[in-house]
Amino acid sequence: MFRRVLFLSIALLILSFLVVSCTSQPVAPVVNPPAPTGERVVTITGKVEDCVTGKPLPAATVKIEYREGGTLFTSTDSEGFFEIKVPLGTVTITITKTGYIPQSFYSTLSTPGATVRITARLCVR
Repeated sequence: MFRRVLFLSIALLILSFLVVSCTSQPVAPVVNPPAPTGERVVTITGKVEDCVTGKPLPAATVKIEYREGGTLFTSTDSEGFFEIKVPLGTVTITITKTGYIPQSFYSTLSTPGATVRITARLCVR
């Protein structure tokens, strides 16, 4: 009798987990908005590396937050490089990768057509 109750309890728990996980809302992927056009943009390029080995870090996230509001995202390619065109303004650029300590840069982007180059060296947590 005890085994039957235990079995039914476990089965009910598993079933409720499956129902909850199947009906939860999917996580929307982060998609870059269209690149800004016109003359009032700055190109931010860079490379993200491991601080000890110097090896490139692919799939690191680059987040650009404007003081005035608004956020843009991109990620590094297989060689650790990224490039994104952004409107002029005061920004915080934060580079993150799972397992690494994030690194942030602050800048006022005020020269149309300029290119800002960043090298970020992230260290393992």
